[in-house]
Amino acid sequence: MTVCFTSVFMLAAILSHANSEKCGYVRGPFAATNDTVVINVDCNRSTSSSHHVPLQLRDATHVAVQLLHCHTVPVGLFTNVTDTDNITSVTVASEDAVQLLDGTFEGLGRLTELRLLGFTKLQYLSSSVLQPLRNIQTLILDGFGSDNIELPYLGSVIRKLSGTPIRRLVINGINGHTVFQQIMHVDDFKISNARVKELIISDVPFKYQGSIRLAFPELTCFCGAGKFASQRADTYPAVYDLFLISDHLKEMVLYRNISLH
Repeated sequence: MTVCFTSVFMLAAILSHANSEKCGYVRGPFAATNDTVVINVDCNRSTSSSHHVPLQLRDATHVAVQLLHCHTVPVGLFTNVTDTDNITSVTVASEDAVQLLDGTFEGLGRLTELRLLGFTKLQYLSSSVLQPLRNIQTLILDGFGSDNIELPYLGSVIRKLSGTPIRRLVINGINGHTVFQQIMHVDDFKISNARVKELIISDVPFKYQGSIRLAFPELTCFCGAGKFASQRADTYPAVYDLFLISDHLKEMVLYRNISLH
């Protein structure tokens, strides 16, 4: 039976990969489009308070912000954004931030896509930092909080997107020592009153537990990839349930990194 199910999953993964490249995640460039406005914020050089540095973003549609020497991410970066602005996508990247506070994303109530790249050294993450994103459709966390943020707490932060039109959730590269070989309880990441269609969890060392199907009942795409340990059978019930019973699933990609050493 185990061999049979394993073969089915391998076949599903191969067919999905052959027919579509959308059900997965490939880290895109920092400036995702040709018209992206790139802004460097160096907190060592700023003459403003490190707690409030509003950016001037008139006429921008896509914005990428690189934070340099900002141990505390400046609050109020986007407070100058108004309902008449056209910003749809924001990327924020940091290699050294340790605090991400409430108010960081105030002003982005109309934003549809947020990418947070890096932030691996975060030690403090406000539980309500994502709450202003009431029109978000895509959230990408790439490396986010992997050194110090526990998975259940990260899930509680994501759950604050309850009631939003979020459709795509990507969690990639969270492989620091804090989460190494942890179990991801999928219920911790369930977003109520939302219709998540794509759930992509890649380059991670943890296993899944619980029902992905019940936590995300409208999934059409699930990509689960990681460095599964020898106890990887613990993960199978979570994905078997989704694969065999879901009424909506169209694509599933499962793979694990195999070390040759």
